[in-house]
Parts: sequence; C-alpha cells; structure tokens
Amino acid sequence: MELQNRLVNFRVCDVHFPEPERLLVELFGQHLLQGRVTGATCDSAGGEFAIVEIEGIDKPVFVPVDHILGVV
Repeated sequence: MELQNRLVNFRVCDVHFPEPERLLVELFGQHLLQGRVTGATCDSAGGEFAIVEIEGIDKPVFVPVDHILGVV
C-alpha cells in the first residue's frame, strides 16, 4: 500500500517518536481541564497540591494549588 502523501489514522499509544506523553503535551498542553477537588496534599519540599477528579479519567490528578486558574 502506498502511504506517501496520504492522510492516515492511528492511536496516540502507537506513536514511537516522540514519546506519546510529549506528543500530548504539544497538542493539548495549553488546554484547560475542569474537575472537582477531593483533597489536598503536600510534597517533601512543602509544595501544596489539590487532588482533582476529572470525569472520564480513571485516577485523580495532582495539581499544584498555585497553578489552579479559576474556581467555579
């Protein structure tokens, strides 16, 4: 099958270069996410993090409190 100059479909998890994580950051790194804070924690250096549940994501994410851009 000739692929040169053709549009193709593939999954992000199948990308080998750059790393899939890097690809997602480049594509969506500036997009805003919204979730519900379910707790808080600190790291060993004293940084404060909100524990946030996002609909559609299996595990909660940890976001530095000073990086939260708004509260609804």
